[in-house]
Amino acid sequence: MDQVAEGFSARCGVPGIVGAVDGTHVPVPGPRSQHRASFINRKGYPSIQMQVVCDSKLRLLDTYTRWPGSVHDGRVFRNSPLQDVCQQLPAPNHLIGDSAYPLSREGDDVVEDVECDSSSVEEEGCSDSLNAAGKEKRRNIANMFSTNSIENT
Repeated sequence: MDQVAEGFSARCGVPGIVGAVDGTHVPVPGPRSQHRASFINRKGYPSIQMQVVCDSKLRLLDTYTRWPGSVHDGRVFRNSPLQDVCQQLPAPNHLIGDSAYPLSREGDDVVEDVECDSSSVEEEGCSDSLNAAGKEKRRNIANMFSTNSIENT
């Protein structure tokens, strides 16, 4: 866990991140029963939801599939074993994710303003909004990692 946190800190300058979580859709034929509609995702095709956690090098740390494509990322997280794991993470460690993933510990909505290494920011396509406050910072970092690693594979 310490190595993952060090990797995120070196890459983006935010301490305590032990993974980036996001959901993606895995296309499936979908059932031909009355339950077919529950597999149709917001993009209009049948899928199952896959929740993924990756490290700072975009390596998969955890995957979870169980829910049909119409289910929101937040619901998948709330019903996954990962939520319990997050509750047990020792401070100051935490996962980052977009707005689908709720803040889960007292004070998690406060992240100190940090300076990102500008070469790392340009290299990774990360926006200047990384230096915005709290949730927005984590959301942008999560998008940088999880969108590039999950949805483009």
